Amino acid sequence: MHLCNKYKRCDERLNMSANFSQLNRLFAAFDSKVRPVTRRIRSMLIAKRLGLSPQPTQELMEKERAEFTDRIMPMLSQQLGTKLYFTGTLITGYDIQIFCELNSIMLFSHGQVEIQLEEHLNLKAWMDRITIIPEVEELETRFNAQAKKLIEVGIEGI
Repeated sequence: MHLCNKYKRCDERLNMSANFSQLNRLFAAFDSKVRPVTRRIRSMLIAKRLGLSPQPTQELMEKERAEFTDRIMPMLSQQLGTKLYFTGTLITGYDIQIFCELNSIMLFSHGQVEIQLEEHLNLKAWMDRITIIPEVEELETRFNAQAKKLIEVGIEGI
């Protein structure tokens, strides 16, 4: 895990042991409900952005955007509720997983489809809390730079 350092073990730093059963339930729900949608929409956004074949139709893009914004975002917002992090007051690997999924969708959707994080203020505040973690900030900066370069130069420039 990139967020680990030489001073703490990953499971301690990301509080993976303390909430084991709750995390198992969250990851299972993520794998069955969230990941299929985020994988489809991210693939379509990248294909559209890079001009890859087959190009998704506008109708299909809208269908996936609607599922993401009307089902997934409210579900995550409800799951988070008023807690600081998904399992309570401590960050876990689940928070990092969700953050990475949302961050990549937001990056690749820019200028293609409208995804409003502001409609879910608790998710926006949660993302802001995670973004200021130094390791996340560093990795997010590198990911965003690489993704933007990919978008600018296209598939030929890889």
